[in-house]
Amino acid sequence: MSRMLLTALAVLSTRLACADGGVPIDSRMVGTERVTLLMTPARPSVGSARFTLLGHGGGPVEIQVRNGDHRERTALEAEPGRPGLHAQLDFAVEGPALVTVHAGAATEPLLQSEVTVGPQATAWMARWPWILAWLPMLGLVTLREWLLARRLHSTQEHGASKIP
Repeated sequence: MSRMLLTALAVLSTRLACADGGVPIDSRMVGTERVTLLMTPARPSVGSARFTLLGHGGGPVEIQVRNGDHRERTALEAEPGRPGLHAQLDFAVEGPALVTVHAGAATEPLLQSEVTVGPQATAWMARWPWILAWLPMLGLVTLREWLLARRLHSTQEHGASKIP
């Protein structure tokens, strides 16, 4: 009982940790620092994507997405409590998209990568892990009930009136 109580207190007292910072889509050494661009979701689809730039020493940084005829450009900005610089941009159509990061007034891009944009995900596809998350628990509960019923049946056959 006390072990369960301690476990419950430990779980309830922890902070929410979100480990998915995205997948690296480009990385290179700039001077002595490694600069990396991350993107979430890992498999981009038509709609919004989040970009994170890690390792940039400072100064203004912009990110641009060219997807079909659609072009969108915005500044990467710091967010409190999260490392790196962040921006959210949209992919308009399926197919290849060019993601470019420019630092300051430099004419050459700091980072540049091409990603393949898939079709827009349906609402249930975006949530399928949560829809299916109850299946293992259902299996465990079913197994427990089956074992209890089997145990009850065997004790009744031997004349015992109580389950130990």
